[in-house]
Amino acid sequence: MLNMLKTEFLKLKKDTMFLVGTIISVITPVLLIIKDKHLSNPPDEIMEWLTSCFAADFIVFSILSGFIVTNLVQKEYQAGTLKNILSSAVSRVTFIGIC
Repeated sequence: MLNMLKTEFLKLKKDTMFLVGTIISVITPVLLIIKDKHLSNPPDEIMEWLTSCFAADFIVFSILSGFIVTNLVQKEYQAGTLKNILSSAVSRVTFIGIC
């Protein structure tokens, strides 16, 4: 299992979409802090601010994870990896359970 995660991480290191997604996910909270600090009235309670940060991060992470997963599956399809795995003796249910 650990070797599979290492392999996937090595593939992701070469992917520019993963790099851009990581940068965007790091910049999002920083931009929210700057917005609340300089551009608008600061929130009255910390829970209000945390709620807005979590909501923004949830939206950004959902969109980015969709793009990254779609990109990874598309690259696996282009490389022919999916055809090799699905044509072997592994059932599709087992394959989906592994991933």
